[in-house]
Amino acid sequence: MTYNECLHYLRHLPAFTPAGVLSGKITYDLNAITELCARLGDPQKKLRFVHITGTNGKGSTAAFLRSILTTAGLKTGSFTSPELTDFEEQARIDGVMISKDAVARHLSSVIASSEDMRREGRYFPSPFEMTLAMAFLYFAEENCDIVILEVGMGGRTDATNVIDAPLLALFARISLDHTQILGNTIADIAREKAGIIKPGCTVLTLPQEDEAKAELTQVCHDLQVPMETVEPPTRLISRSMEGQSFYLPLLDAPVTIPLLGTYQMENAALAAQAASHVLGKCGYHTLCNINDMIIEGLAQTSWPCRFERIAKDPCFLVDGGHNVQGARVLADSIRAYFPDRKVTFIFGVLKDKEHQKIIEIVGPRADEFFTVAPDSPRALPAEELARELQDLGYRACACDSYETALSLALKKAQKKPDTILVAFGSLYFVGKIRSLAQKALYSPE
Repeated sequence: MTYNECLHYLRHLPAFTPAGVLSGKITYDLNAITELCARLGDPQKKLRFVHITGTNGKGSTAAFLRSILTTAGLKTGSFTSPELTDFEEQARIDGVMISKDAVARHLSSVIASSEDMRREGRYFPSPFEMTLAMAFLYFAEENCDIVILEVGMGGRTDATNVIDAPLLALFARISLDHTQILGNTIADIAREKAGIIKPGCTVLTLPQEDEAKAELTQVCHDLQVPMETVEPPTRLISRSMEGQSFYLPLLDAPVTIPLLGTYQMENAALAAQAASHVLGKCGYHTLCNINDMIIEGLAQTSWPCRFERIAKDPCFLVDGGHNVQGARVLADSIRAYFPDRKVTFIFGVLKDKEHQKIIEIVGPRADEFFTVAPDSPRALPAEELARELQDLGYRACACDSYETALSLALKKAQKKPDTILVAFGSLYFVGKIRSLAQKALYSPE
């Protein structure tokens, strides 16, 4: 199959939705991915992994870690999802996307095995599982030294948990999200995410709420797995729209990261601790200065759509904060970078997200909202979202498309040069806005 044929095939399969899982129409277990990988020769068993879960911060942590390990000379694969614009973004080696030729070759094998499973009446893999299997084949063929694997949702029954014990299991912040599937309490969700912990690995976690900490501690105790808590940096040295510098206790030294957002300091600290473990196990303590690799890798990290400034004039940021915790850190970042300013939001949300709570958190920072429905069957209509905002006393304009929302926001910025624009919501949504905006505006220098 060609690249286009493979993507056409994937995009015409049933999309994963929480409602589909609850109705039983879509499976959420390891049966299909386990069978699929076995038919492909279990490529995942030829690789070493750092497995990352959490509610928010997984992608940023993976980006920091990938940059450090690549800087140190390790051939580093990474699997993250979803993509922003290009399918190939999900599988990278040393930050470089998989080629379309490699997608076609490996995905053709995956699709053929999946169709064999269908004909035999076995569990049929989802598009996510097929993409993951493709990535395993690619990383194994390229003999990656280490693979950074981001959990899709939860942990215990997420397809990525088909791997054996990872070198490290990392836990970014855990909060409420996907409650229909993962559970209604922090403890329930932490228990699901703790499913990636296996005998033989080491656990690194950011500080968690008491209920989540208790669950992780209990699982580690039961499996006799060591657990370390990574304390977030507290000494900020400088912060601007160009990046931020802070003191990193692990290194007893200052570091600089180009990523904006107050929350990125703790993600960088988690990645730095993970890198120290990985490089130590790979013998780098005798080959080079690990601290230098961490400092350089952090400074070179890039990761789009996480409080990312895509233009200077007007100041335009995009952020994939699509749940309550994401809204909190977005509001914190706006408060830190623009303490006396209100911003104009381009906002779209899915029906199954707690959008009333999100509005409650970001609303006080708003001058105006331009609402739009994300390209999803689960989208909350733009008119309904705008009406809710108006009922709460906010200025809100419903837009019939991404293009309309962007056009109206940019026209406002032309009339009021000091306008700050922030597009936020699901990664699919902000990825599309980012792409459209970059065509209309000059990127920052």
